[in-house]
Amino acid sequence: MAPEAAAGAAITETRGEAVQHPESSSKRGRVLRELTRYAILVVASAISLYPVLWLISASLKSQSEYVQDPTALPSGLSFDNFSAVLGDHQILGYVLNSLIVVGVAVPVVTFTAVLAGYAIARLWGRAGMAILFVFLFSELVPLAIVAIPLLLTVKEIGLQSGLLRVICVYSVLMMGFAVLLSWAFFRSVPEELREAARLDGCGEFGVFRRIMLPLARSPITLIAVISFIVLWNELFLAVVLLDNAADRTLPVGLTELRGRYVTNWPKVAAALLLSAIPTLILYGLFQGRIANQFSRSTTRE
Repeated sequence: MAPEAAAGAAITETRGEAVQHPESSSKRGRVLRELTRYAILVVASAISLYPVLWLISASLKSQSEYVQDPTALPSGLSFDNFSAVLGDHQILGYVLNSLIVVGVAVPVVTFTAVLAGYAIARLWGRAGMAILFVFLFSELVPLAIVAIPLLLTVKEIGLQSGLLRVICVYSVLMMGFAVLLSWAFFRSVPEELREAARLDGCGEFGVFRRIMLPLARSPITLIAVISFIVLWNELFLAVVLLDNAADRTLPVGLTELRGRYVTNWPKVAAALLLSAIPTLILYGLFQGRIANQFSRSTTRE
């Protein structure tokens, strides 16, 4: 009996190892996948951060130091380039123009898109889907195709002010994306909330103001922040539409910092870093709502 018991114990141990082997291999597979994922993230982060680090390094150098070795670290911390940019009244004028354009265009886009998205999602039925298709199609048209027709159209209308041209065009430029986003949100809101509000005596505008708008704070914030970032950095249409030097926005004005024969790259780097501050501040203030909106979209999917 002893040999039989020993054989049985050996079989049991072998089976136990056989059962444990898939678990250990699966653990090794998960660890390998995690390591691969983190390695890809580290490489992608390094590639993304390198231009920013280069800008910071270049902005802290003098022109002569940059010419000697553009890739070397600065010998010391010098903020003369930032002082030169902030003391340039022409650049400050470009900043003011950008603030005017974005400060008018973003509220117009956000307010109009939220109203249109709600109407398409809840009020217009099949006709709304046809209108939504028009907005979707507008996002597929390259800007290079419509730039010259837009310029001719705004001149034909009689818009002589360059800033007013840019405000009107920028409002239309972001409308497709904003309407699609607001439509997707309002479609996800349960219809029972709207019906309950109507039973309580709310009209359609009351339903929108009291029920839908408080629920739509996250998509409204997302529309406003992304519109601000895109329009603040937009260059192509601004170059086409602005024919007066006094109306140039900041991206157009930054291109003027390049000289014909010699370019002060440290000053350009400082100007680029300073131009990114408003978008960083805006995203930092509202990143919670933006992340909340993305997480809701992922959960619904």
